[in-house]
Amino acid sequence: MHITPIKPSGITLLATLRCTAACDNCCFGCNPKQGRSMTFEEMKDYVNKSLEAYPDSITKLCLTGGECMLLGKEVDKIISYAQSKGLKASIVSNAYWATDYDRAYRTLKRLKNKGLTSACFSTGEDHNRYVPWMSVRHAAVAAARLGIVNELRVENQLLPTEIIRDLNADDEVTELINQYKLQLSTPYWMEYDNKGKKSRHFKMRLMDSEEKIPCNHLFQDIIINPYGEVYACCGIGVCHIPQMRLGNIHHEPIQTIYERVFEDVLKIWLYTEGPQDVLAFVKKKTGQKFNWHTRHNCDICRTIFTDKSILPILRDNVFEAASLPLLFYHCKAKTENERRTKQ
Repeated sequence: MHITPIKPSGITLLATLRCTAACDNCCFGCNPKQGRSMTFEEMKDYVNKSLEAYPDSITKLCLTGGECMLLGKEVDKIISYAQSKGLKASIVSNAYWATDYDRAYRTLKRLKNKGLTSACFSTGEDHNRYVPWMSVRHAAVAAARLGIVNELRVENQLLPTEIIRDLNADDEVTELINQYKLQLSTPYWMEYDNKGKKSRHFKMRLMDSEEKIPCNHLFQDIIINPYGEVYACCGIGVCHIPQMRLGNIHHEPIQTIYERVFEDVLKIWLYTEGPQDVLAFVKKKTGQKFNWHTRHNCDICRTIFTDKSILPILRDNVFEAASLPLLFYHCKAKTENERRTKQ
């Protein structure tokens, strides 16, 4: 059966694996000693190759990491270059650089003048050990006042954290959220246990939920890490799933690599129905229950690919399992490609 690829709408560059923090549960295992970072010339090359392959659908560039702001003036240069190519540019940052409000405002104003249109600032219990909440607040408030579309991403815990209490008591931040100048998101915490430490006793747990949420990370962007490896999705569990590595941009054309993902029926299933639907199918076949996950879709997806009991069941029942997801996918692909094609 021919699978029509969904064109990418953006480029995501994991510009560095270095970070000012060394969080125990960082999804990429980043820390100050991780040395590999992209140069401006590499980032420019990746943008050019992606635009050559998909000139009619790519409209945005996202810089993340690691901590992309560690690249200094390289960030200014690639944002400016993205603007020259007609792309909207965004950053994902822990806001370590926003040590006071004036510095946050000056930095973001400079980047806005270069072409920055949106930003995401992340924090949580792990982050707060390295980057104070007030630095994140400075960045989020400054971005909102500058008219930069921005998201404040605070990890969700079962018990209220100090950051959540401070945020709820902050009238100015609350007002900006109510005015839709600042978007607050609270994704569920995920354990990665990079340093082998005991996990938190209040880890969120999923009690055999019937909720099924399609994956919104697959088939969105061309995602490239500092080594030129291309990932299938931009979810936070991606580097822990070998099947999400599609190839290396230094060895093959980017279109060949990106469209390889559509050869995998399981990824199409995840995209159309979500990982809970996959687990429901396995449960139906085997009676196996899955009541120990966090509520994060990426955590459930990680389990599907790393639990050795699951993939063989899916392979043995692929035709039964894939029929409806493939049907839904073909309808969705047509709509998405029409929506993503530049007018």
